[in-house]
Amino acid sequence: MWVSYSPDLRYWGDSMPVQVPMNEWCKSKNGAGICPIKTEHGWLEIYHTPPR
Repeated sequence: MWVSYSPDLRYWGDSMPVQVPMNEWCKSKNGAGICPIKTEHGWLEIYHTPPR
């Protein structure tokens, strides 16, 4: 799972990992949740990940 920032939702940058899968099973279980939510600070995307 990565985080990226965009001032206009067209050009993205400052990407960095926030969670790295521990094994092959975890790679297939990460995924997007609901549609992105617009907040006063930008867009929020919710992901689901397996428990550690």
